[in-house]
Amino acid sequence: GIVGPGTLEMLNANRFSWIERIDANLERWRWLPRAQPHTYLRVNIPAFNLQMVKDDQTESSMDVIVGRIYRRTPVFSADLRYMVVNPFWNVPFTLAVQDKLPLLRKDAGAAAAQGFEVQRGDQTTFVAVDTVDWSEVTRGNFNYLLRQRPGANNALGQIKFMLPNPHAVYLHDTPTRELFAKQERSFSSGCVRLSDHLRLANWLLAQDGQANQAAQVEALIASGETRTLHLKRPVPVLLVYFTAFTDASGAVVFRRDLYQRDAPIVAALRRGAEPADAGPAGATLAQLRY
Repeated sequence: GIVGPGTLEMLNANRFSWIERIDANLERWRWLPRAQPHTYLRVNIPAFNLQMVKDDQTESSMDVIVGRIYRRTPVFSADLRYMVVNPFWNVPFTLAVQDKLPLLRKDAGAAAAQGFEVQRGDQTTFVAVDTVDWSEVTRGNFNYLLRQRPGANNALGQIKFMLPNPHAVYLHDTPTRELFAKQERSFSSGCVRLSDHLRLANWLLAQDGQANQAAQVEALIASGETRTLHLKRPVPVLLVYFTAFTDASGAVVFRRDLYQRDAPIVAALRRGAEPADAGPAGATLAQLRY
């Protein structure tokens, strides 16, 4: 086979490098609030995993897909406040002009068949994308709101879980189920794709005292109508980045440093840098948290 960067990383590893990775992750634990919520969701980005936690016990977990190297899922916390069944996907401007515009120029009919439609900036109605001449449209004059209707091809799948935050990141279902067969799953544009959206929806509603509503979720999906379900008690969501952690048996588990965030922390710790001291490339430990 071909010796790639992942293989070289393993070949060059030694006892001290593993200890330093543990040190970096202990530093990350130090950054978390001492008091954890009783009920919360935790997404560990390098582990491609979501855990549903209640009273310090993981009640359930599932595989997830996270952001690509160049569209990284950020580290932050926010409250999950509501979920949308059969959602529209309002395509962010950057994705619209970088990813979708070339496809619209090439074959707008194919995009229309997948449920994409647009609204001009000076209009109030949406029209199918194949009714627009895209040949002269550029990033500079892209004056459209692009969205995808609910359906089997919708990029958000059947449910999206909203946790309002400045990063515009949320959790959602996905029609590309085959990607969950991959061991490393960094394929999204920053949001977190779920392998079992129904299990998460039912768990959230059960924790919220809405078990009767949980039984109706599949019926709502089958109706095809877009519906919003609000939680009476928002659930905290922690998106964290741990490349070393312990499993249920207490064994230490290592994951590949997907976004190459360990080395700057290790370098700062080697120098004995305090949060206010300058770290590598002018960064401080406090800045490295994000």
